[in-house]
Amino acid sequence: MDNIGLQFTNESLPFFFAAWLAIFVTGWTVWIVLLRNGIHYINRFIFTSFYFLGFSVITAVTFRDLLQSIVVNFSSVLLVPVVAVVALFFFNYFLSRRFLKKPEKAMAEQPEDFNLPMDYRYIISKHFEILFQQTTILVLVLLLQKTGLTLAGIVVCFVVLFGVLHVPLIKTTGRFFGLYYTIFAMLSGLVFPTLITQFRYGFAYSFMVHVLFYIATGVFFWVYFAKKEHTA
Repeated sequence: MDNIGLQFTNESLPFFFAAWLAIFVTGWTVWIVLLRNGIHYINRFIFTSFYFLGFSVITAVTFRDLLQSIVVNFSSVLLVPVVAVVALFFFNYFLSRRFLKKPEKAMAEQPEDFNLPMDYRYIISKHFEILFQQTTILVLVLLLQKTGLTLAGIVVCFVVLFGVLHVPLIKTTGRFFGLYYTIFAMLSGLVFPTLITQFRYGFAYSFMVHVLFYIATGVFFWVYFAKKEHTA
């Protein structure tokens, strides 16, 4: 079992980056193809959950040698706030659906924003997608550290990377949604690496912040678009 995954050495660093890129590109390319064929977070939420769980496991196993040093003696106490944040996602949907006006027009205009309908199935599959994102983010942070980059350098890399990956949304989803997700993605490029590198078990805090973003986004969209539709 100790030989599972890639064995890290300084000489193997380029190969590690190549392996990371292969997993990242494959995972998201296949997912985009699935989305275009009508498979998404809600209508195939079980499949989606296992899809992202599978890629998370592949990432963790591949980079086991790199990850084991930071997850050793992981405190189970940290699972309490993680579970609390997950529960908050469900509770947020429950309260929003009960007390807020559903933004019907925005939902019709943005069918690919699967957070807008506040469907409980989305919460389940989205958590596994976030798990995959956070696993790849964690590995990339560790790899960049191995190159000797400072935290500032790592942050710059992530801000640029997240910006480049999200800018196309401005064209595909419209200016409002595109800019919203791009700006916050670039801000997360500052937050995630900082949490991961500056706090013990910071990857757990990074995961929680990521989930909290989607909780806050759901409420914001419902309030904003409901008010906009009411005054239109």
